[in-house]
Amino acid sequence: MKALDYTLTCARCLKEFAFPQDAASLRKLPWLYRVIGPFATPNFARGGYAAALALRVLGHGLSTSDVRMTWSTGLELTFGPKNKVEIDFAAWYQRDALFRLGGWPTLVIGEAKSFAMNAITKEVIDGLKVVAERFPGAFLAVAVLKNEFSADEKARLTALAKWGRWRIHEGWPIHPLIVMTGTELFANWQIDQAWKDKGGKAKALSDPGWLDISNLYTFAELTQQLYLDLPPFGAGQRKRFKAPPLPVAKPAPSPGDVSV
Repeated sequence: MKALDYTLTCARCLKEFAFPQDAASLRKLPWLYRVIGPFATPNFARGGYAAALALRVLGHGLSTSDVRMTWSTGLELTFGPKNKVEIDFAAWYQRDALFRLGGWPTLVIGEAKSFAMNAITKEVIDGLKVVAERFPGAFLAVAVLKNEFSADEKARLTALAKWGRWRIHEGWPIHPLIVMTGTELFANWQIDQAWKDKGGKAKALSDPGWLDISNLYTFAELTQQLYLDLPPFGAGQRKRFKAPPLPVAKPAPSPGDVSV
């Protein structure tokens, strides 16, 4: 009931003002509409835009066929009495498979930032790791509205991508990292077409006709190659397979071969 008091407080600037009481003053009062929520204040909560656009990419930008997705934004997760982590969005992603049979749903854990120069901080990376460790096999996603990362951000994201490759889960990295910039978030339609329009390395990666970026493993692999200059997922495994054999221990000499 205090919201209808004689003295009201502006929800935006927090200043108090007297509400007019007589009918003549009410008729002179200019009634206006105003926006509310995360986008009410100019140049504020742009991370909300980035989160919404990242979910749009996952739901509509990777495939022309049906993609099933359910999502939630602005989550605060509690692990134990003192450990709390905030994530910008989480989504269950499921794409159509052969004969329109749904594939396995995949969990995507995401952070979204705007145009800030060094928005991807160590705290952001550490928070994603904490959540990912509780959900083995989950994808990680980092989305920004700008078109490129600073040197520090790229170094942190590269370390996170390598951390996600440290163990193999069903033949794939256990926590693949998806990296999205303004190129993907502001794409008019499909991401592969946006990459072709961008040209250069993006076009070269998207040219093969057999690629299916609705497969999140493929999408993560390509974005890591494009923005972090990392090799394909299989390169690390092939390197391990080609490692030189361990030295073979020589057999112990027989008693007759021992010299004093």
